[in-house]
Amino acid sequence: MAKLDVMLIHPLVNYKVSPTLIKHDSYLNHPPLGILYLHSCLKEAGIKSKTYDMMTQLDTLEKIIKEIEKTKTKIVGISALTCQIRGAVQLAKAIKKHFGNKVTTVLGGIHITADPGIMDKHKCFDIGIMGEAEITFTQVVKDILKGKKVKRVIEATPPDDLDALPLLDLDSIDFSLYPDYLMNNIEASRGCPYRCVFCTNSNIRKKIRFKSPKRVVEEIEYIKSKTNNNPVFTFVDDTLTLHRDRIIEICNLIKEHNLNIEFSAMTRVNVVDDELLHNLKNAGCNRLMFGIESGNERVREQVVGKKITEEQVKNAFSLCNKYGILVDVFLMMGFPTETVEEMKDTCNFPFKYNINEFGIHLTVPLPGSLLWKNSIANGDIPGTLVEDYIEGNLGPGFRDSWPRFIPQGVTREQMDKLIKDTYMRYYFSSRYLMKKGLYTLKNFNIRQFKSDLRSALSIAKSGYSAWGK
Repeated sequence: MAKLDVMLIHPLVNYKVSPTLIKHDSYLNHPPLGILYLHSCLKEAGIKSKTYDMMTQLDTLEKIIKEIEKTKTKIVGISALTCQIRGAVQLAKAIKKHFGNKVTTVLGGIHITADPGIMDKHKCFDIGIMGEAEITFTQVVKDILKGKKVKRVIEATPPDDLDALPLLDLDSIDFSLYPDYLMNNIEASRGCPYRCVFCTNSNIRKKIRFKSPKRVVEEIEYIKSKTNNNPVFTFVDDTLTLHRDRIIEICNLIKEHNLNIEFSAMTRVNVVDDELLHNLKNAGCNRLMFGIESGNERVREQVVGKKITEEQVKNAFSLCNKYGILVDVFLMMGFPTETVEEMKDTCNFPFKYNINEFGIHLTVPLPGSLLWKNSIANGDIPGTLVEDYIEGNLGPGFRDSWPRFIPQGVTREQMDKLIKDTYMRYYFSSRYLMKKGLYTLKNFNIRQFKSDLRSALSIAKSGYSAWGK
Protein backbone atom coordinates (compact mmCIF):
# COMPACT_ATOMS: atom_id res chain seq x y z
CA MET A 1 0.00 0.00 0.00
CA ALA A 2 1.27 3.47 -0.90
CA LYS A 3 2.67 5.66 1.84
CA LEU A 4 0.57 8.61 3.01
CA ASP A 5 1.58 12.03 4.22
CA VAL A 6 -1.86 12.78 5.64
CA MET A 7 -4.87 10.75 6.72
CA LEU A 8 -8.10 12.75 7.10
CA ILE A 9 -10.72 11.25 9.39
CA HIS A 10 -14.39 11.94 10.04
CA PRO A 11 -14.69 10.08 13.38
CA LEU A 12 -17.38 8.10 15.14
CA VAL A 13 -19.16 9.67 18.10
CA ASN A 14 -17.95 6.87 20.40
CA TYR A 15 -15.47 4.05 19.87
CA LYS A 16 -16.29 2.27 23.12
CA VAL A 17 -19.59 0.85 21.90
CA SER A 18 -20.54 -1.04 18.76
CA PRO A 19 -20.68 1.29 15.72
CA THR A 20 -24.02 -0.24 14.71
CA LEU A 21 -25.53 0.98 17.98
CA ILE A 22 -24.72 4.63 17.32
CA LYS A 23 -25.07 5.06 13.56
CA HIS A 24 -28.17 7.18 14.17
CA ASP A 25 -25.82 9.73 15.79
CA SER A 26 -23.97 10.31 12.53
CA TYR A 27 -26.25 13.04 11.08
CA LEU A 28 -24.62 12.22 7.75
CA ASN A 29 -25.43 9.95 4.84
CA HIS A 30 -23.24 11.82 2.39
CA PRO A 31 -19.46 11.98 1.98
CA PRO A 32 -18.23 14.74 4.36
CA LEU A 33 -17.53 17.83 2.27
CA GLY A 34 -15.21 19.46 4.83
CA ILE A 35 -12.44 16.88 4.76
CA LEU A 36 -12.94 16.29 1.04
CA TYR A 37 -12.08 19.95 0.39
CA LEU A 38 -8.98 19.54 2.58
CA HIS A 39 -8.00 16.40 0.68
CA SER A 40 -8.43 18.14 -2.69
CA CYS A 41 -6.27 21.07 -1.57
CA LEU A 42 -3.56 18.71 -0.33
CA LYS A 43 -3.67 16.76 -3.58
CA GLU A 44 -3.32 19.98 -5.59
CA ALA A 45 -0.24 20.79 -3.48
CA GLY A 46 1.30 17.41 -4.28
CA ILE A 47 0.71 15.99 -0.78
CA LYS A 48 -0.43 12.37 -0.54
CA SER A 49 -3.60 12.07 1.51
CA LYS A 50 -6.66 9.88 1.94
CA THR A 51 -10.03 10.46 3.60
CA TYR A 52 -11.94 8.13 5.89
CA ASP A 53 -15.56 8.64 6.90
CA MET A 54 -15.59 6.27 9.86
CA MET A 55 -19.32 5.85 9.83
CA THR A 56 -18.69 3.75 6.71
CA GLN A 57 -14.99 2.81 6.80
CA LEU A 58 -12.53 1.46 9.38
CA ASP A 59 -15.03 1.69 12.20
CA THR A 60 -12.78 0.53 15.07
CA LEU A 61 -9.66 2.04 16.62
CA GLU A 62 -7.75 -1.15 15.90
CA LYS A 63 -8.47 -0.91 12.19
CA ILE A 64 -7.37 2.71 11.89
CA ILE A 65 -4.17 2.03 13.84
CA LYS A 66 -3.35 -0.79 11.43
CA GLU A 67 -4.09 1.49 8.48
CA ILE A 68 -1.73 4.16 9.84
CA GLU A 69 0.95 1.49 10.26
CA LYS A 70 0.49 0.09 6.76
CA THR A 71 0.55 3.50 5.08
CA LYS A 72 3.26 4.95 7.34
CA THR A 73 1.08 8.04 7.73
CA LYS A 74 2.86 11.06 9.21
CA ILE A 75 -0.10 13.34 9.99
CA VAL A 76 -3.67 12.48 11.02
CA GLY A 77 -6.24 15.24 10.66
CA ILE A 78 -9.45 14.71 12.62
CA SER A 79 -12.47 16.90 11.81
CA ALA A 80 -15.13 16.90 14.52
CA LEU A 81 -18.54 18.34 15.17
CA THR A 82 -19.48 18.58 18.85
CA CYS A 83 -21.26 15.23 18.59
CA GLN A 84 -17.95 13.70 17.41
CA ILE A 85 -15.58 15.32 19.91
CA ARG A 86 -15.61 12.31 22.25
CA GLY A 87 -14.71 9.99 19.36
CA ALA A 88 -12.03 12.47 18.24
CA VAL A 89 -10.42 12.39 21.69
CA GLN A 90 -10.61 8.58 21.86
CA LEU A 91 -9.02 8.30 18.41
CA ALA A 92 -6.24 10.81 19.12
CA LYS A 93 -5.41 9.10 22.43
CA ALA A 94 -5.17 5.72 20.70
CA ILE A 95 -2.87 7.16 18.04
CA LYS A 96 -0.63 8.79 20.65
CA LYS A 97 -0.53 5.64 22.78
CA HIS A 98 0.56 3.53 19.81
CA PHE A 99 2.79 5.92 17.82
CA GLY A 100 3.82 8.64 20.28
CA ASN A 101 5.38 11.61 18.49
CA LYS A 102 5.93 9.66 15.27
CA VAL A 103 2.44 10.70 14.12
CA THR A 104 1.18 14.30 14.41
CA THR A 105 -2.50 14.65 15.35
CA VAL A 106 -4.39 17.74 14.16
CA LEU A 107 -7.90 18.65 15.33
CA GLY A 108 -10.17 20.74 13.12
CA GLY A 109 -13.87 21.26 12.52
CA ILE A 110 -16.72 23.13 14.13
CA HIS A 111 -16.15 22.02 17.72
CA ILE A 112 -12.63 23.38 18.17
CA THR A 113 -13.66 26.52 16.30
CA ALA A 114 -16.36 27.09 18.92
CA ASP A 115 -14.37 25.67 21.85
CA PRO A 116 -10.61 26.19 21.38
CA GLY A 117 -10.16 25.50 25.09
CA ILE A 118 -10.47 21.81 24.21
CA MET A 119 -6.76 21.93 23.36
CA ASP A 120 -5.82 22.83 26.95
CA LYS A 121 -7.61 19.78 28.29
CA HIS A 122 -6.52 17.19 25.71
CA LYS A 123 -2.82 16.98 24.94
CA CYS A 124 -3.50 14.04 22.59
CA PHE A 125 -3.99 16.69 19.91
CA ASP A 126 -0.66 18.16 18.81
CA ILE A 127 -2.22 20.98 16.79
CA GLY A 128 -5.67 22.56 16.65
CA ILE A 129 -6.94 24.66 13.74
CA MET A 130 -10.00 26.88 14.10
CA GLY A 131 -12.15 27.85 11.13
CA GLU A 132 -12.14 27.04 7.42
CA ALA A 133 -8.77 25.35 7.09
CA GLU A 134 -8.16 24.64 3.39
CA ILE A 135 -5.38 27.23 3.07
CA THR A 136 -4.01 27.05 6.60
CA PHE A 137 -4.03 23.26 6.99
CA THR A 138 -2.24 22.79 3.67
CA GLN A 139 0.51 25.17 4.83
CA VAL A 140 0.70 23.50 8.26
CA VAL A 141 1.18 20.10 6.59
CA LYS A 142 3.95 21.49 4.37
CA ASP A 143 5.71 22.93 7.43
CA ILE A 144 5.42 19.69 9.43
CA LEU A 145 6.77 17.63 6.54
CA LYS A 146 9.73 20.02 6.30
CA GLY A 147 10.40 19.65 10.03
CA LYS A 148 9.39 23.21 10.89
CA LYS A 149 7.91 24.12 14.28
CA VAL A 150 4.18 24.89 14.17
CA LYS A 151 2.02 26.75 16.69
CA ARG A 152 -0.21 24.49 18.76
CA VAL A 153 -3.47 26.46 18.25
CA ILE A 154 -3.99 28.29 14.98
CA GLU A 155 -6.83 30.47 13.71
CA ALA A 156 -7.22 29.62 10.05
CA THR A 157 -7.30 32.17 7.26
CA PRO A 158 -10.59 31.45 5.45
CA PRO A 159 -10.44 31.38 1.67
CA ASP A 160 -11.72 34.66 0.24
CA ASP A 161 -11.91 33.41 -3.34
CA LEU A 162 -13.98 30.23 -3.31
CA ASP A 163 -13.46 29.85 -7.05
CA ALA A 164 -9.75 29.31 -6.35
CA LEU A 165 -10.45 26.12 -4.38
CA PRO A 166 -9.85 22.94 -6.40
CA LEU A 167 -12.74 20.82 -7.55
CA LEU A 168 -13.53 18.02 -5.13
CA ASP A 169 -11.60 14.82 -5.83
CA LEU A 170 -14.69 12.65 -6.28
CA ASP A 171 -12.58 9.77 -7.60
CA SER A 172 -11.48 9.27 -3.99
CA ILE A 173 -15.04 8.44 -2.86
CA ASP A 174 -16.58 4.99 -2.85
CA PHE A 175 -20.23 5.94 -3.26
CA SER A 176 -21.34 2.35 -2.62
CA LEU A 177 -20.52 2.99 1.05
CA TYR A 178 -23.50 5.38 1.18
CA PRO A 179 -26.60 3.26 0.48
CA ASP A 180 -28.90 6.19 1.31
CA TYR A 181 -27.04 8.57 -0.99
CA LEU A 182 -29.80 10.23 -2.99
CA MET A 183 -28.32 13.50 -4.17
CA ASN A 184 -25.08 15.30 -4.88
CA ASN A 185 -24.08 17.95 -2.36
CA ILE A 186 -22.79 21.22 -3.77
CA GLU A 187 -21.73 24.50 -2.21
CA ALA A 188 -22.36 27.87 -3.87
CA SER A 189 -21.52 30.15 -0.95
CA ARG A 190 -20.26 30.23 2.62
CA GLY A 191 -21.28 32.28 5.61
CA CYS A 192 -24.47 33.68 7.12
CA PRO A 193 -25.30 37.28 8.13
CA TYR A 194 -28.02 36.22 10.59
CA ARG A 195 -27.50 35.50 14.28
CA CYS A 196 -30.10 33.02 15.49
CA VAL A 197 -29.73 32.23 19.19
CA PHE A 198 -29.27 28.46 18.73
CA CYS A 199 -26.89 28.49 15.76
CA THR A 200 -23.21 27.70 16.07
CA ASN A 201 -22.35 28.09 12.41
CA SER A 202 -23.60 31.64 11.92
CA ASN A 203 -21.75 32.83 15.00
CA ILE A 204 -18.49 31.28 13.77
CA ARG A 205 -18.53 31.59 9.97
CA LYS A 206 -19.66 35.20 9.71
CA LYS A 207 -17.81 36.21 6.56
CA ILE A 208 -20.04 35.76 3.50
CA ARG A 209 -18.41 34.67 0.25
CA PHE A 210 -19.86 33.50 -3.05
CA LYS A 211 -18.68 31.26 -5.84
CA SER A 212 -19.17 32.81 -9.26
CA PRO A 213 -22.16 31.56 -11.28
CA LYS A 214 -19.72 30.19 -13.87
CA ARG A 215 -17.89 28.15 -11.22
CA VAL A 216 -21.14 26.77 -9.75
CA VAL A 217 -22.25 25.52 -13.17
CA GLU A 218 -18.78 24.08 -13.82
CA GLU A 219 -19.05 22.12 -10.55
CA ILE A 220 -22.51 20.82 -11.42
CA GLU A 221 -21.22 19.51 -14.76
CA TYR A 222 -18.16 17.98 -13.10
CA ILE A 223 -20.11 16.31 -10.28
CA LYS A 224 -22.65 14.84 -12.72
CA SER A 225 -19.81 13.37 -14.77
CA LYS A 226 -18.36 11.71 -11.66
CA THR A 227 -21.62 10.35 -10.22
CA ASN A 228 -22.99 8.35 -13.13
CA ASN A 229 -24.86 11.40 -14.42
CA ASN A 230 -26.91 11.71 -11.20
CA PRO A 231 -29.12 14.76 -11.86
CA VAL A 232 -30.26 15.31 -8.25
CA PHE A 233 -28.46 17.99 -6.22
CA THR A 234 -28.81 19.77 -2.92
CA PHE A 235 -27.13 23.08 -2.13
CA VAL A 236 -25.60 23.01 1.36
CA ASP A 237 -25.41 26.81 1.69
CA ASP A 238 -26.86 28.26 4.88
CA THR A 239 -29.03 30.56 2.77
CA LEU A 240 -28.80 29.97 -0.97
CA THR A 241 -30.75 33.03 -2.14
CA LEU A 242 -28.95 35.77 -0.19
CA HIS A 243 -27.72 37.36 -3.45
CA ARG A 244 -30.78 37.12 -5.72
CA ASP A 245 -29.23 38.47 -8.95
CA ARG A 246 -26.37 35.97 -8.67
CA ILE A 247 -28.81 33.09 -8.17
CA ILE A 248 -30.86 34.20 -11.17
CA GLU A 249 -27.65 34.20 -13.23
CA ILE A 250 -26.88 30.66 -12.02
CA CYS A 251 -30.38 29.59 -13.04
CA ASN A 252 -29.94 31.10 -16.48
CA LEU A 253 -26.61 29.29 -16.96
CA ILE A 254 -28.12 25.97 -15.85
CA LYS A 255 -30.72 26.38 -18.58
CA GLU A 256 -28.21 27.57 -21.19
CA HIS A 257 -25.99 24.55 -20.55
CA ASN A 258 -28.96 22.15 -20.66
CA LEU A 259 -27.87 20.55 -17.41
CA ASN A 260 -31.30 18.99 -16.78
CA ILE A 261 -30.93 18.77 -13.02
CA GLU A 262 -33.32 18.94 -10.09
CA PHE A 263 -32.19 20.48 -6.85
CA SER A 264 -33.16 21.52 -3.35
CA ALA A 265 -31.74 24.19 -1.06
CA MET A 266 -32.08 25.93 2.28
CA THR A 267 -33.16 29.56 2.39
CA ARG A 268 -35.27 32.09 4.29
CA VAL A 269 -38.74 33.44 3.65
CA ASN A 270 -37.47 37.03 3.59
CA VAL A 271 -35.05 36.49 0.70
CA VAL A 272 -37.33 34.99 -1.96
CA ASP A 273 -39.68 36.67 -4.39
CA ASP A 274 -41.82 35.85 -7.43
CA GLU A 275 -39.16 36.42 -10.10
CA LEU A 276 -36.52 34.51 -8.14
CA LEU A 277 -38.74 31.49 -7.52
CA HIS A 278 -39.84 31.48 -11.15
CA ASN A 279 -36.20 31.26 -12.22
CA LEU A 280 -35.38 28.62 -9.61
CA LYS A 281 -38.25 26.43 -10.79
CA ASN A 282 -37.25 26.78 -14.46
CA ALA A 283 -33.69 25.74 -13.55
CA GLY A 284 -34.87 22.58 -11.79
CA CYS A 285 -35.52 23.56 -8.17
CA ASN A 286 -38.16 21.22 -6.77
CA ARG A 287 -37.79 21.75 -3.02
CA LEU A 288 -36.88 24.58 -0.65
CA MET A 289 -36.20 24.15 3.07
CA PHE A 290 -37.09 27.04 5.36
CA GLY A 291 -35.98 27.51 8.95
CA ILE A 292 -39.06 28.94 10.66
CA GLU A 293 -38.01 27.64 14.11
CA SER A 294 -41.11 28.72 16.06
CA GLY A 295 -44.78 29.05 15.17
CA ASN A 296 -45.09 31.77 17.79
CA GLU A 297 -44.08 35.27 16.71
CA ARG A 298 -42.86 36.38 20.14
CA VAL A 299 -40.54 33.42 20.46
CA ARG A 300 -39.41 33.65 16.85
CA GLU A 301 -38.57 37.35 16.99
CA GLN A 302 -37.70 38.20 20.58
CA VAL A 303 -36.04 34.96 21.67
CA VAL A 304 -34.70 33.22 18.56
CA GLY A 305 -33.84 36.41 16.67
CA LYS A 306 -35.16 35.00 13.40
CA LYS A 307 -36.17 38.37 11.95
CA ILE A 308 -39.03 37.12 9.77
CA THR A 309 -42.72 38.04 9.81
CA GLU A 310 -45.85 35.93 9.43
CA GLU A 311 -46.64 37.84 6.26
CA GLN A 312 -43.27 36.88 4.78
CA VAL A 313 -43.95 33.25 5.67
CA LYS A 314 -47.35 33.31 3.94
CA ASN A 315 -45.97 35.06 0.85
CA ALA A 316 -42.97 32.72 0.44
CA PHE A 317 -45.02 29.54 0.88
CA SER A 318 -47.74 30.81 -1.46
CA LEU A 319 -45.18 31.58 -4.19
CA CYS A 320 -43.55 28.15 -3.78
CA ASN A 321 -46.96 26.51 -4.18
CA LYS A 322 -47.60 28.69 -7.23
CA TYR A 323 -44.52 27.33 -8.96
CA GLY A 324 -44.81 23.75 -7.70
CA ILE A 325 -41.79 23.94 -5.40
CA LEU A 326 -42.17 21.68 -2.36
CA VAL A 327 -41.94 23.44 1.01
CA ASP A 328 -40.02 21.75 3.84
CA VAL A 329 -39.89 23.41 7.24
CA PHE A 330 -37.53 23.23 10.21
CA LEU A 331 -39.20 23.90 13.55
CA MET A 332 -37.81 23.89 17.08
CA MET A 333 -39.18 23.59 20.57
CA GLY A 334 -37.61 24.53 23.87
CA PHE A 335 -36.34 28.12 24.02
CA PRO A 336 -35.74 30.35 27.05
CA THR A 337 -39.06 31.74 28.41
CA GLU A 338 -41.11 29.63 25.94
CA THR A 339 -44.42 28.40 27.38
CA VAL A 340 -46.46 25.29 26.64
CA GLU A 341 -49.04 27.42 24.84
CA GLU A 342 -46.34 28.90 22.61
CA MET A 343 -45.06 25.39 21.88
CA LYS A 344 -48.57 24.48 20.77
CA ASP A 345 -48.36 27.34 18.25
CA THR A 346 -45.32 25.59 16.77
CA CYS A 347 -47.14 22.26 16.69
CA ASN A 348 -50.10 23.86 14.90
CA PHE A 349 -47.90 25.68 12.37
CA PRO A 350 -47.70 22.84 9.77
CA PHE A 351 -51.49 22.58 9.62
CA LYS A 352 -51.79 26.22 8.52
CA TYR A 353 -49.88 25.82 5.27
CA ASN A 354 -49.42 23.44 2.35
CA ILE A 355 -46.17 21.91 3.62
CA ASN A 356 -44.43 18.87 2.16
CA GLU A 357 -42.42 17.81 5.23
CA PHE A 358 -41.47 19.32 8.55
CA GLY A 359 -39.46 18.37 11.61
CA ILE A 360 -39.73 19.64 15.17
CA HIS A 361 -36.37 19.51 16.90
CA LEU A 362 -35.82 19.92 20.61
CA THR A 363 -33.44 22.86 20.96
CA VAL A 364 -29.86 21.78 21.62
CA PRO A 365 -27.41 24.21 23.31
CA LEU A 366 -24.15 23.85 21.40
CA PRO A 367 -20.76 25.54 21.96
CA GLY A 368 -20.39 28.72 19.95
CA SER A 369 -24.08 29.65 20.02
CA LEU A 370 -25.57 32.51 22.01
CA LEU A 371 -27.91 29.99 23.65
CA TRP A 372 -24.86 28.06 24.92
CA LYS A 373 -23.22 31.14 26.39
CA ASN A 374 -26.42 32.28 28.09
CA SER A 375 -27.22 28.78 29.35
CA ILE A 376 -23.78 28.46 30.93
CA ALA A 377 -24.02 31.94 32.48
CA ASN A 378 -27.50 31.25 33.89
CA GLY A 379 -26.58 27.81 35.23
CA ASP A 380 -29.04 26.03 32.93
CA ILE A 381 -26.26 23.68 31.82
CA PRO A 382 -22.97 22.95 33.62
CA GLY A 383 -19.73 24.46 32.41
CA THR A 384 -18.28 20.94 32.50
CA LEU A 385 -20.77 19.61 29.94
CA VAL A 386 -18.27 18.99 27.12
CA GLU A 387 -15.89 17.12 29.41
CA ASP A 388 -18.76 15.16 30.96
CA TYR A 389 -19.75 14.10 27.47
CA ILE A 390 -16.21 13.13 26.50
CA GLU A 391 -15.80 11.09 29.69
CA GLY A 392 -19.03 9.20 28.94
CA ASN A 393 -20.88 10.51 32.00
CA LEU A 394 -23.97 11.42 29.93
CA GLY A 395 -24.44 8.09 28.16
CA PRO A 396 -23.03 6.22 25.16
CA GLY A 397 -24.49 8.28 22.30
CA PHE A 398 -25.09 11.95 21.51
CA ARG A 399 -28.71 12.43 20.51
CA ASP A 400 -30.02 10.54 23.51
CA SER A 401 -27.44 11.97 25.93
CA TRP A 402 -26.72 15.63 25.20
CA PRO A 403 -29.16 17.90 27.05
CA ARG A 404 -31.98 19.78 25.37
CA PHE A 405 -33.03 23.19 26.60
CA ILE A 406 -36.04 22.79 28.87
CA PRO A 407 -37.75 26.12 29.71
CA GLN A 408 -38.87 26.75 33.27
CA GLY A 409 -42.35 25.42 34.00
CA VAL A 410 -42.15 22.82 31.21
CA THR A 411 -41.04 19.19 31.32
CA ARG A 412 -39.21 17.10 28.73
CA GLU A 413 -42.12 14.64 28.83
CA GLN A 414 -44.58 17.40 27.86
CA MET A 415 -42.40 18.43 24.94
CA ASP A 416 -41.94 14.87 23.71
CA LYS A 417 -45.68 14.25 23.83
CA LEU A 418 -46.47 17.44 21.92
CA ILE A 419 -44.06 16.47 19.14
CA LYS A 420 -45.25 12.87 18.90
CA ASP A 421 -48.91 13.90 18.81
CA THR A 422 -48.16 16.47 16.09
CA TYR A 423 -46.33 13.96 13.91
CA MET A 424 -49.06 11.37 14.28
CA ARG A 425 -51.82 13.88 13.47
CA TYR A 426 -50.00 15.24 10.42
CA TYR A 427 -48.10 12.38 8.83
CA PHE A 428 -50.80 9.77 9.33
CA SER A 429 -53.71 11.92 8.22
CA SER A 430 -55.60 10.71 5.14
CA ARG A 431 -54.85 14.04 3.44
CA TYR A 432 -51.09 13.70 3.84
CA LEU A 433 -50.96 9.98 3.02
CA MET A 434 -52.90 10.55 -0.21
CA LYS A 435 -50.70 13.49 -1.22
CA LYS A 436 -47.51 11.60 -0.42
CA GLY A 437 -48.73 8.47 -2.19
CA LEU A 438 -49.53 10.35 -5.39
CA TYR A 439 -46.17 12.13 -5.34
CA THR A 440 -44.32 8.85 -4.76
CA LEU A 441 -46.10 7.14 -7.66
CA LYS A 442 -45.29 10.05 -9.96
CA ASN A 443 -41.66 10.43 -8.83
CA PHE A 444 -40.78 6.92 -7.70
CA ASN A 445 -37.24 6.39 -6.37
CA ILE A 446 -36.47 3.18 -4.51
CA ARG A 447 -33.94 4.77 -2.15
CA GLN A 448 -36.27 7.66 -1.34
CA PHE A 449 -39.12 5.19 -0.82
CA LYS A 450 -37.03 3.18 1.65
CA SER A 451 -36.04 6.37 3.47
CA ASP A 452 -39.67 7.49 3.71
CA LEU A 453 -40.71 4.04 4.94
CA ARG A 454 -38.05 4.07 7.68
CA SER A 455 -39.22 7.51 8.80
CA ALA A 456 -42.85 6.37 8.89
CA LEU A 457 -41.98 3.31 10.97
CA SER A 458 -39.87 5.45 13.31
CA ILE A 459 -42.72 7.92 13.80
CA ALA A 460 -45.21 5.14 14.45
CA LYS A 461 -42.88 3.48 16.95
CA SER A 462 -41.32 6.37 18.84
CA GLY A 463 -42.91 9.56 17.59
CA TYR A 464 -39.70 10.78 15.98
CA SER A 465 -38.35 10.81 12.45
CA ALA A 466 -34.99 11.78 11.02
CA TRP A 467 -36.36 15.32 10.95
CA GLY A 468 -37.15 15.44 14.66
CA LYS A 469 -35.61 15.18 18.10
